[in-house]
Amino acid sequence: MTERRKRRGSLPVHRWPLWKVITAGLFWLPWSALPLLVPPYVPEWALVASSALFFALFGATLWVYFKDNLWARCVGVFTSFPGVITLMASRAWLAAVPISWEWLLPLWGAIVVAALLPFIAPKLSRFLWTEQTEPRTRLGRAFMALLLAVGPSAGTLGAAWGMYGSRFLGQEPTSLVMAVLGSVLAVGLGFVASYNVVLWKLEEKSASSQAR
Repeated sequence: MTERRKRRGSLPVHRWPLWKVITAGLFWLPWSALPLLVPPYVPEWALVASSALFFALFGATLWVYFKDNLWARCVGVFTSFPGVITLMASRAWLAAVPISWEWLLPLWGAIVVAALLPFIAPKLSRFLWTEQTEPRTRLGRAFMALLLAVGPSAGTLGAAWGMYGSRFLGQEPTSLVMAVLGSVLAVGLGFVASYNVVLWKLEEKSASSQAR
């Protein structure tokens, strides 16, 4: 009985019932709408971009259900976290600094380079991935220890900055902090998403070779 429950609970998405897939897909709505809340104003292009993100995420969920393939998972993984965080960082930059969208091209270019890195430099990507998950160098372990030490207090510090920073310093410093942190996170998530795509491709190739 335990094995049956475990097996049923670990079913892949394309073997779920359709009602469950649609319900899970609707959970992307508040996530894709998150960039509309930061900064407070909502320009038309941000509304269009958030709507496009939601339809891409929802469509990718249905795509995985009806035809589970690598492209469907790629659309889902790249539009989920990298796409949403990139939109948040872009909006924060435009709110914090009086610039036009052309100044965001370096950020978008850095995300593209990070996403292409696992394909053009697999050894370097494997090293970077290992240092993020199971660090072996002294610098990697020190950085991991710093993240573990700062991580628990990051939420409290962020909430305190959001409540009191904007009140005393104005909206621009808060938007600038969000822009910098969001840009770093977007580049990192672009690399992580692309590296997982490479892993999926290797797994599919291994599975097809074993089937033969």
